[in-house]
Amino acid sequence: LINNIFARDYTIERITKNDIWDEYPRLNEAGDVLWASWVNYDDTAWTIFLYDSDTKTTDPISDANVFFDSHQFNNY
Repeated sequence: LINNIFARDYTIERITKNDIWDEYPRLNEAGDVLWASWVNYDDTAWTIFLYDSDTKTTDPISDANVFFDSHQFNNY
């Protein structure tokens, strides 16, 4: 029996709200998140996005057509 699946003193925050596919998330120790989004339904155009936990902003950091699951980043 699992009473609580979430770590104590943590919250869940939604960082995307869109109608595209957000996949392959990567989380670092600072709370930053990288993920790939399929931004063009007519193509295989994947773009990498970064959520900055300090500024609470999300920005695309790659051009389209990247290999969607090869992104990595550090813990800073």
